[in-house]
Amino acid sequence: MAKWVDITKPSVMQTLFKALNDPDILSLGAGVVPKQLFPLDNISFSVPQPDRSGQITDISTQKYEHLPGSSKLDLSAALDYGQATGVKQLVEFLTQHVEVFQPALLPCNIQIMLKRPSQIYHQPPYSDWKCILTGGNTSALDLALRSFLEPGDFFLAEEYTYPTSYETAGPLGRKIVTLPMDNDGIDPNAMNHLLQNWNEAERGAKRPRVLYTISTGQNPTGATPSLERRKEIYNLAQKWDLYILEDDPYYYFQYEPFESKGGMARDILPEEFVKGLIPSYLQLDIDGRVYRMDTFSKIISPGLRVGWLTASEQMIERIVRAHETSIQNPSGLTQMILYKILQETWSQEGFTKWLISLQSEYMRKRDLLYDLAQLYLPQHSVELIKPKAGFFMWIKVKWTQFPNSHQLSAKMVESQIYDEAIKQGVILLPGSWFRPDQGRELSEVFFRLSFAPCTREVMEPALKRIASTLATMTC
Repeated sequence: MAKWVDITKPSVMQTLFKALNDPDILSLGAGVVPKQLFPLDNISFSVPQPDRSGQITDISTQKYEHLPGSSKLDLSAALDYGQATGVKQLVEFLTQHVEVFQPALLPCNIQIMLKRPSQIYHQPPYSDWKCILTGGNTSALDLALRSFLEPGDFFLAEEYTYPTSYETAGPLGRKIVTLPMDNDGIDPNAMNHLLQNWNEAERGAKRPRVLYTISTGQNPTGATPSLERRKEIYNLAQKWDLYILEDDPYYYFQYEPFESKGGMARDILPEEFVKGLIPSYLQLDIDGRVYRMDTFSKIISPGLRVGWLTASEQMIERIVRAHETSIQNPSGLTQMILYKILQETWSQEGFTKWLISLQSEYMRKRDLLYDLAQLYLPQHSVELIKPKAGFFMWIKVKWTQFPNSHQLSAKMVESQIYDEAIKQGVILLPGSWFRPDQGRELSEVFFRLSFAPCTREVMEPALKRIASTLATMTC
């Protein structure tokens, strides 16, 4: 692994937490609001059963909870300053989630018979890894770019990627060099060729040592690398000593392994679900070179602004130091709400059942959008790529078949389609919006369609309007 120069130091204020947790300590040091002055005395909310059966569980928390067996994560603790790692109770829950899921309802004799646990989510194959909470994946990525790269450094990313990655990198002086993709994600041969032929003098910077990848249901292309492709990419990371930033908000929304069951949540057991997921880069990581970012944005709510990070202790320590002087800690109120739902109401097994129910819902929507697109979009003008995971369908426009295409550039065609679609009353996002190298000439025209938030009542007329838009281009 590359050696990182770390000039960050622990926050002197954060060192107070250890002492403040001692009930015998009398403190005149902390400049905090007394808990009795927090103007919230209780909070109540309701959550559905994890299988979305229609039943509701009511949850409430008081400012001070002194119940036998209480987690002590009450409202007073949630509203106070917290540790940069996140609250201990929620960190412990997510650490168990990352390591191994063992459903309580499996009979003991079956658990004993399993030579290798079939309920592994990631279980990094080295010992000194840790989980901490973050302010979401955008915050975790920002801190990674600050911590592991210097101004002028390049890092690798897919040729189409989430715009926030390069919008964050640019002002920090970090540069992206893009990697060609196919339907299975990053092209490993192209990646190896680029690194092998890196010319430091021409590039004005040393060879990249960081790879940023959206590893499942890639945004925007929907690509999901197979296990074999992931192994190829990881082997290249070892060969060229790359650190992998694995951004994976859509990991639980994999569809291909469950198509035989029709995506019906009630037909998928928790252990079958976990076993069917393609292993993450974290699960392949024998060197401690993966920085895995997970988020609650797609599985609970984006407004909570909390995610979790799994990496080696050394890398976690750097992010904790960065937290101490930036966000300090993720929202305490959000953490308490998540803990009350995940640990005290659902449990690990219930959390997995919730993920299964979401996966089933999004798979149904993916199938609906794809079927409607085949029905309404002119197949001679577009190529549909059915995603194996995630929220997005990537469509390729066969623009060179359009009349007068020889007089136009791909960028001009893309712009015309986007503008005409707006006139027709529908939004689809141009592929060029997701290209870090905005100045490079387009050769192909892509658009991203999102099926996640849509019902049939939205999808069907929207696709008809896209078809009408494309019809104007062929006249």
